[in-house]
Amino acid sequence: MLAQLPPTPTPAAIPPGGALTYQATIGPLFQARCGACHGPTGSLQGLNLTTYTGVITGGTSGTALIPGDPEGSLLVQKQKGDQPHFGQLTPDELDLVVQWISAGALEK
Repeated sequence: MLAQLPPTPTPAAIPPGGALTYQATIGPLFQARCGACHGPTGSLQGLNLTTYTGVITGGTSGTALIPGDPEGSLLVQKQKGDQPHFGQLTPDELDLVVQWISAGALEK
């Protein structure tokens, strides 16, 4: 069971030049922190966060995010909800995800 736990969080950083995209920042973050449960082999709720297409498509609960609307995005709601999510992002990581969604959730 311990082998399935997400790795110890490390602060994600916005790449030089301020480009906040799935490919440069959010994808690697989701791969490291969410991929064990929401990846190609362990896709809980049908949600694969390890590909941009998977994030945009969503899972069995519906669309994971609404570009430009972080508070209306299920992904943010789950992370900010009353019940802690198993793969809880750190406040800094969640802030990056919110910034990314606010900026339109760009792939590249």
